[in-house]
Amino acid sequence: MKICNYFNCDSNEELYNLVMMEDERVSDLLQFLKYAVEEKEVPTFKFSSVEKCSDFLSTFYLLPSEDEFLIVALNTKNEPIHYKIFNVKESDNKIVTEFHKL
Repeated sequence: MKICNYFNCDSNEELYNLVMMEDERVSDLLQFLKYAVEEKEVPTFKFSSVEKCSDFLSTFYLLPSEDEFLIVALNTKNEPIHYKIFNVKESDNKIVTEFHKL
């Protein structure tokens, strides 16, 4: 079975569009994608422009929902070394603690 069929889509493109629109029908897939990329090692990727930053976010499905935000830590070469999506209701202490672990 193809993954697009599992989500009652006729094509991968239709499934992709549902994911990009954060459609409720693919909420389980969206949760899995967030899990799959959360707190993982980041391959070399240099933020040399706004477009590169946008490419990075799209490549790793780092598109927070309305009640979330993303923090990306960069090294001195503007390369992402860590990222995490937080809920807006998270306490400041928890956020600082998460990044202090680095």
